[in-house]
Amino acid sequence: MVHRLNAGARAIVRTRLLALPVEDRWLRFGGSLSVPAVAAYVEVIDFRRDEVFVLFDDALEAVGIAHVALGDAAADLGISILPRARGRGAGTAMVVRAAAHARNRLLSTLFMHRLAENTAIMHNARKSGMSIVTAAGDVDAHLALLPASVRHATTTL
Repeated sequence: MVHRLNAGARAIVRTRLLALPVEDRWLRFGGSLSVPAVAAYVEVIDFRRDEVFVLFDDALEAVGIAHVALGDAAADLGISILPRARGRGAGTAMVVRAAAHARNRLLSTLFMHRLAENTAIMHNARKSGMSIVTAAGDVDAHLALLPASVRHATTTL
């Protein structure tokens, strides 16, 4: 299940991001982030503007984090799923939740900017219907969002 977090849950976000293997942190952030750099990233997340979602497994352990940075017309999505939870729809669940949230905030596009070697997230982006553009070792994935409506509304947890 995917839940929305608030600023009081920074420790969950930090712990989950630091549980990622170093290579996965490289792929998620586009560079090698040290423990202090990950902690600094988590501390500056603006929970009043952005949204952070966590995915819990059946044992109620946080296995995935999604950061949806809201802009004027688009939302930038960053997803991190622990290796043991991959291949079971976790990434798709996070994209669906992020897209619904962005759409309900009247944004028209959900996008991700990642390294081209991040094949797992690009597979997930394709599976989620995102259009993908590759240039100079980077990948941009865009999803045009339907207008907000009662039919497409979701509740936040």
